[in-house]
Amino acid sequence: MICLSSGEPPPGLQWSSSGVSVAGATKVQREGQVASTVLHVVASRATAGANITCATTNTLPPTPANIHPAITSVSNVTLTNNDVDASSAVAAVSTTTITNTTTITNAVTATITVNLPPLGVRLTAPGPWVAADHPAPFTCRVVGAFPRPIVQWWLGAELLAPTPPPSRDGGGGVVSTLLLTARPEHHHKTLLCKAFSPNLPRAALLDQVTLHVHFVPVARVTVKGKEGGNVTVRQGDSVTFTCHLRANPPVYNVTWFHNGRAVRGGTVAGLEVDNTTVTLRKVTPDLRGLFTCLASNAEGDGHSNALNLNVQFAPVCEEGQRLEYVGVRGKSVTVACNLQAYPPSLTFTWAIRRTPESAPERLESVGREEGLSGRYTLTRLQEERVEVLCWASNAVGRQAAPCVFVVYTKGRPGAVSGCRVGNHTAQGFTVSCPPPAFTSLHTRYTLHVYAQQKPDSSNSSSSSSSSSGPQLNKHLVTNYTASSPLFIVAGLQAGREFAVVLRASNDQGLSPPVVLSAFTLNDNAQTVIRLPSGPGSRGGGSVSEAADDGDGSGWQVAVPPVAMAVAAVVMGVVVVVVAVMVAVTVARCRRQTPRAHHQDDQHREERALVQAATTPDTTSTTVFQTLHVELSSVPATFTMAPDEVTGTSEWCSRGGASLSSVSLS
Repeated sequence: MICLSSGEPPPGLQWSSSGVSVAGATKVQREGQVASTVLHVVASRATAGANITCATTNTLPPTPANIHPAITSVSNVTLTNNDVDASSAVAAVSTTTITNTTTITNAVTATITVNLPPLGVRLTAPGPWVAADHPAPFTCRVVGAFPRPIVQWWLGAELLAPTPPPSRDGGGGVVSTLLLTARPEHHHKTLLCKAFSPNLPRAALLDQVTLHVHFVPVARVTVKGKEGGNVTVRQGDSVTFTCHLRANPPVYNVTWFHNGRAVRGGTVAGLEVDNTTVTLRKVTPDLRGLFTCLASNAEGDGHSNALNLNVQFAPVCEEGQRLEYVGVRGKSVTVACNLQAYPPSLTFTWAIRRTPESAPERLESVGREEGLSGRYTLTRLQEERVEVLCWASNAVGRQAAPCVFVVYTKGRPGAVSGCRVGNHTAQGFTVSCPPPAFTSLHTRYTLHVYAQQKPDSSNSSSSSSSSSGPQLNKHLVTNYTASSPLFIVAGLQAGREFAVVLRASNDQGLSPPVVLSAFTLNDNAQTVIRLPSGPGSRGGGSVSEAADDGDGSGWQVAVPPVAMAVAAVVMGVVVVVVAVMVAVTVARCRRQTPRAHHQDDQHREERALVQAATTPDTTSTTVFQTLHVELSSVPATFTMAPDEVTGTSEWCSRGGASLSSVSLS
């Protein structure tokens, strides 16, 4: 520090200070009217804030010529150390008059300010660990720095901003607070607090802690050798998914999901789960979709990314699509074939099967293809029912089994065939036909039962003289309607013969009729008669068809003549009743609506068919009833006269087989 002063005569200079030694000041040097002196001060914590004063004195003689106003000058106090600031110098001037002399005193005072580095830095954490995504306060206290220090927070190589700015505490230190919201990637990273004086950046002090962050598991699903969010394999290949985990605290459970549904080992065929891996053996299209994993620890559950599995496979039919179509005969019908396949680029093949026995005929490829869907238009269809077959192929291969669609055309159904009458009882019988291979939608079956009754003996002679033979009186007894050609007819009179007319119908009309003959047993017959089902059987099931044809395959029981007489009387009574019923029916028919007239026309047509299909019996012969006994092995029948029927033991002995059940009256 240099103290300068000027005056005439040259003034004297003197240093003074509190807490700083001035013994090392140089002697006053004078050049002309200027006097100077130098004081060396070491900048340190001891001299920081010290006040140093430089005083000058000058004494003037009492000679009047020399007496004039004091002219005293104090030069600037100059700092020779960059770390010291003495800009706060204060000058003071005093004048003392002594007899015959005058003394003038000037003084200047400076305060030393020293830039001081921190003495200590301490970083305090809120606890041994912090939770991810939750703000946690960290504090850093700095002491011994002057002026106010600069405090910096560093997380690894990232500079953070304190919240709020640093402030002084009551102990003379500076406190900086940081609210840190840690993330999982901050686990095991270093958090550092650095403090330094603004003018001494190289003299910095710091403190640090290692972060322990608790967080829910971070999971990521991958397949070795595959990148991106999609994995593509061929049907039949194997693939392994791996769940990579990062968690603190450690994971205690891992759950795998396929399309949002939890899967475990053994729950899905070909799927093996082993904690963090899941392996698919012989992949099938059912395993397509998204695979994810869920890891759990004390902090919660962590979901992984979704990895999509694409399975390349040959086309297959889509489930739930429309399989039946209805069109108008002679018009066009468009069939849609929806498939599932990957890759979805398909080539379609179409075929048609016109009858159950025919082979499929390949159709020209004029269909429209739209990705996984194909359409084909059939023109001018004449068949009542056809099957349309659809195949496709892609880069993987050809479809194994075709998609089969049934196309019905609206039209009059064909006649039923293969029908049989059986299970005869005193009250009824059954009529059954094999289900047709092809049938249109909404097909119904009707059964009309007509009674066949011979005229009584008094009228037979007159009728025989007027015609070629006796005519049978027929009237409708009952009718049935069903969705399948199977009927159980009941409530009929015993010992009667009937004609059965079968038809199929839909909204386009009626099929041609089929006429069968049937009968009911007499009241004393308790055995259900079943006609033979072997090669000798025919569809009518009439009495004549069941009679012995000479090959010994019929088991017949003759009805006694007395029973025949009783039956004739009963038949006569029935004829009278039937005649009354016919008269009532005719009266009612006259009052029917046009629809009823249409039904009458149908009934008249059926009666005419029944009349034509029935041959009158003009011979007086013994009537046999055929009993078909079902044996334990091959069915067999035997024919015997009524007087030969002595018991079931004889039948068994003649048959050479065990008899299951027989009951006769």
